Amino acid sequence: MVRRLFAEASGEVFTLRGLLSRADEIELGRRLTPRYRAGASLLLLAAEVGRSTQYVAKVLRLAGVTIRPAYRPVRTAHPVDLTELRRQYEAGASVSGLARRIHYCRESTRKFLLLAGAELRSNPPVESAAPRVASAG
Repeated sequence: MVRRLFAEASGEVFTLRGLLSRADEIELGRRLTPRYRAGASLLLLAAEVGRSTQYVAKVLRLAGVTIRPAYRPVRTAHPVDLTELRRQYEAGASVSGLARRIHYCRESTRKFLLLAGAELRSNPPVESAAPRVASAG
């Protein structure tokens, strides 16, 4: 639907890149505004229009829309009890297992453990799967 609206926005596309006149870009921005304000992401709108997220942000700005900041997970979404995290780790839980439990990636979980004062274990070297051959001697 949005691709059709994009095509209707200008009867005259004057370059191979499909650049629209400024008035047509403003009109496209106006047509995309309700969906963006309803929560559609720049990435979703860009995919539907067939343009980059930067271009979609540009036409939305031309239509007077304030662009939302990029999504960043909020730490309070899954509060982490650092004392309990450290206790479980020191009791033998793996970083990967803890990461699954607290809904964070392994790297963030490692950072939480360091913040909690845990001393991280090093991974033992993996032994070669090939059998050792005794030398004849």
